[in-house]
Amino acid sequence: MITVTTKEQVPQWQKKALLVLHLSVLAGSIALITFISYDTFRNVSFLENQRYLQAQFWICMLFIADIIFEFFLSPKKWHYLVTHIFFFLIAIPYINILKYYGINLTGELQYTLRFIPMLRAAYVLAIITGALSSNRVSSMFIAYIALLLTIVYFSSMMFFVEEHKINPDCTSYAQALWWSIMCMTTAGSYVGEYTITGKILSVILSGGGLILFPVFTVYITHAVAGTPDNNSVDDPSEDKKQSGQPETAKTDSDQQSQSKVALS
Repeated sequence: MITVTTKEQVPQWQKKALLVLHLSVLAGSIALITFISYDTFRNVSFLENQRYLQAQFWICMLFIADIIFEFFLSPKKWHYLVTHIFFFLIAIPYINILKYYGINLTGELQYTLRFIPMLRAAYVLAIITGALSSNRVSSMFIAYIALLLTIVYFSSMMFFVEEHKINPDCTSYAQALWWSIMCMTTAGSYVGEYTITGKILSVILSGGGLILFPVFTVYITHAVAGTPDNNSVDDPSEDKKQSGQPETAKTDSDQQSQSKVALS
């Protein structure tokens, strides 16, 4: 007797609960981006904005709850723990912890810590797009687009904060966004870097562009050429069947032709 093993199906309620948590993570990430943009454009210190600190704390708690829920649903808990420890670390509300203990860091480092939870959102976006799309290449492409936009936006905001007071070429956010896009495409921009933060960002953006932009080429190639079907491989037996000639008959005719050549 042959026993056929089937993959264990995930209960429907667990799928719905995970989807709700993942959508909540994306909504919380959008809320954090809105808070950060509002404080940046209005030149408000986020450490003095208690609403932002409270919002970041509870949103990070939501991120951690999402990870814990996935951990208990995972059949291989140690494997999940090892492969997802990074996402747990970036979900910790470091800004709130530093504020509580009165630890002061540089402005650049504090501004960077605000964007760390966005990495969790990029990972969740990849999961959702992978679940909604049957094409793995398309889902990966969407995740790369989200990561690319996040890097460009974060870099432009940080460049604007550090440069707009001392850089005559960067007096508005539109110029900082243009600089960020040009650095990512490695095309260069008329906007120069005056601060160390700006110079470091230019190197990071150029390196990120060299890594991420080839994904566009791969995706376009896949979309134009298409994925070859396994059934489309040429099979001699299929050709014999389509020609209507039995395989044995064709083999006999080949042997007769070879014997005639040998006699001649």
